[in-house]
Amino acid sequence: MLTLLLIIALALAFSNWMEQTHGLSTNGVINVSFSTNAPNINGAWDTPAEWADASEVIISNQYGWTTYVRVKHNFDLFFILLDFVTDQSRGFANLPDKAQVAFDTMDDGADVPWTDDYLFYVDGVWGATATFQGTGKGGGFLNAWTGIGNPAGFAASAGFTYSPYEENRQHQIYEFRVPTRFLGEKSTYGFYVTVVDVGSNTFLEWPLNSGGTPEYYEGRIYRLNPPPPKKWGDIFLPYRKFSVSWNGDTYPVFILSNSSIENFDFDQVNKMISFNVTGGSDTTGYCNVTTPNALLGGPYTVLINDSRPTILNEVSNDTYTFLYFTYSHSTQKVKIIGTTVVQELSSNIILPLFAALSTLAVVFVKRRIRRSKT
Repeated sequence: MLTLLLIIALALAFSNWMEQTHGLSTNGVINVSFSTNAPNINGAWDTPAEWADASEVIISNQYGWTTYVRVKHNFDLFFILLDFVTDQSRGFANLPDKAQVAFDTMDDGADVPWTDDYLFYVDGVWGATATFQGTGKGGGFLNAWTGIGNPAGFAASAGFTYSPYEENRQHQIYEFRVPTRFLGEKSTYGFYVTVVDVGSNTFLEWPLNSGGTPEYYEGRIYRLNPPPPKKWGDIFLPYRKFSVSWNGDTYPVFILSNSSIENFDFDQVNKMISFNVTGGSDTTGYCNVTTPNALLGGPYTVLINDSRPTILNEVSNDTYTFLYFTYSHSTQKVKIIGTTVVQELSSNIILPLFAALSTLAVVFVKRRIRRSKT
């Protein structure tokens, strides 16, 4: 465990360099922190430590309106905090303040929101939530987005209270919990955030000034139509978990990288784990791969597009092996080939199982024969 923590800490030290080299959206990038500290989604900071380990972005316009955005994940869920410290009213019963977060799950930056784009909403008075999906049509909100049911595991809440950012005045706080399984488990997503203060007719968005369009009712903002996904920023998950299921057991494989990781595969026959890595041209990528020895044992051969990496470090304990290697970015195929591998059902299990099934078959046939004679 100590070795794993040291390797993770070493890789996370490169986070600033990673943001520069990954080749993500020029509109902005949030490197999302991994955390086992799941917050309570209730529209408030329960303790100062609840969001202390999340990544932070500050949205602030020329008039001093400010929202603090914090994001973290635990592999299965995204947790998002929007602390709108300058929104010190809740709006009106029929026109509440509101917050929205949106994901471009393919990160393709289209001109209009398509069916791979999702928007999650919560209002600041009643706490009503909703989930929308892109239609591919563009135009106003009701033309560009269609309502769908909230996915399993989703939650959102709004509160009017204090926070570590503003301890003297109550203000709007929004929290979201979004399941990664619903979005598709990836390294990179397009990402957009907006908060609306109806009382002052003010909205903030990330990326700042990206082009969200307010829609008005009786002179006040009642809906905010996001800009096209090509103007959104990105969120990037440097730490990924992949689960390999085999013979009823689940083996976790962890990858910490400054590359997008796609097409993860376990090939039992060839004793191999493979995946694609993608990053900005003319930059250096790295991976820390943690694999259970019971799934794939060493010594290992690591190939990048069928060539050995320039740098390869291998550390093992009784349970896991930690592989660190580097490569030149573009899109590369990584293969990790072991010398031992988890086995199929052993003959000690298969032979008795076959005998039992044969006995059942004989009994079934005999009963059919008896019934036919009667």
